[in-house]
Amino acid sequence: MPKVTVIIPTMNCASDLESCLGALREQTFKDFDVLIVDGHSKDDTVKAAEKNGAKVIFDEGRNRGHACNTALENVTAPYIAFTDADCIPRPDWLEKLMAQLEAKPEIACAGGPNYSPPDDPEFAKCVDVVYSSKVMTGNARYGKQFKEIVPIDHNPGCNAAYRTDVSKKAGFDADLPTAEDVVFDYKIRKNGGKLIFVPDSLVWHRRRPTMKGYWKQVYRYGLGRAMANKKYHELKSWYHLGPTALIFAAGAWIVFSAVSLSIIGWRFPFAIAGAAAIGYLAGCIYGASVSYSQYKTFGRVLKASLLIPVGHLAWGLGYIKGCK
Repeated sequence: MPKVTVIIPTMNCASDLESCLGALREQTFKDFDVLIVDGHSKDDTVKAAEKNGAKVIFDEGRNRGHACNTALENVTAPYIAFTDADCIPRPDWLEKLMAQLEAKPEIACAGGPNYSPPDDPEFAKCVDVVYSSKVMTGNARYGKQFKEIVPIDHNPGCNAAYRTDVSKKAGFDADLPTAEDVVFDYKIRKNGGKLIFVPDSLVWHRRRPTMKGYWKQVYRYGLGRAMANKKYHELKSWYHLGPTALIFAAGAWIVFSAVSLSIIGWRFPFAIAGAAAIGYLAGCIYGASVSYSQYKTFGRVLKASLLIPVGHLAWGLGYIKGCK
């Protein structure tokens, strides 16, 4: 029996999966197998998995949480690791994570950073700058980076390894469209498990290469986070409400300004709105400039500063939808 089972949920991602499985073949840690949990892909995802020696099982659910639960039901290895088809783990990825889990029995999970790979297109690298900025991610894990091993509340599902017994006890919430990994780690911590961040266990993670893909992803992040917060109140934080509050505040101020102008000819609210817009954009530029992304350039900082408002709007609308 292998020591580790690497779990990859898939759905119509044959091309990405080829790269991911190719990177897993290069791992310096060899005592593992790969389990593909496929949602009945219509492309060649299953063929790509089988060609590369991965075991394939099928999942009848509609989201990642359900697929991960299906994987847990089929795992016997003492450790599991999660990544995604659009990820490219570095050769020492598993070695770095397993070194921590095997040396420290009190650790339930070890995970690391994820960045856009060097061959990602320009738009995706700008998205990487956005995702690596606290102005976009607030206090979430994506907006944090550490230079040493530290305790942490959450490791994203694209780069995390766990003790299997702890994972099966916690289980995933299969009702959530996203944020299932956040809730999974929360449940592990509630059960007494400790999580750590390992800075040199790197996974390259492809970012969305188009505006449509970026919008859809961030919208779903907001949707899933709102649904998770409704169900697990301890996960709520003020920064989750930031983009939503901006939407309501901007809308209310526009109405107030229009009414003021039409009734009493008062232009002052428009001046306030303009100053606020300039201040907000300046904050976005600052946030992009201090992003920890390795792809920061002057041009990408400017582009990312325009993508941050788009992300705030997408998140806010998703969060509003998830609160219903």
